[in-house]
Amino acid sequence: AKVRRTKEQAYGTYTDWMKIRSEIIQRDGGKCRVCGCTENLQVDHIRPVARGGQTTKSNLWTLCARHHAMRPGHKNAKHLIMHGVKS
Repeated sequence: AKVRRTKEQAYGTYTDWMKIRSEIIQRDGGKCRVCGCTENLQVDHIRPVARGGQTTKSNLWTLCARHHAMRPGHKNAKHLIMHGVKS
């Protein structure tokens, strides 16, 4: 079942999110955990926020844009893959 929370309840403030984002990228060695790419990095929730996932270090990992788009339920996945976002 989907969990409805405001953006700030799910991610914290912008400052909080940017801090934890940089910590996760640093923890993961500045590369995608799937392919090792070092470009277009994004931080992704392993268990999605919509399914009750928390914004905690244990529930976050670094992915390149391509692998993030390939995750199930990603809203932009089809668009990003079709337009050749490179990993």
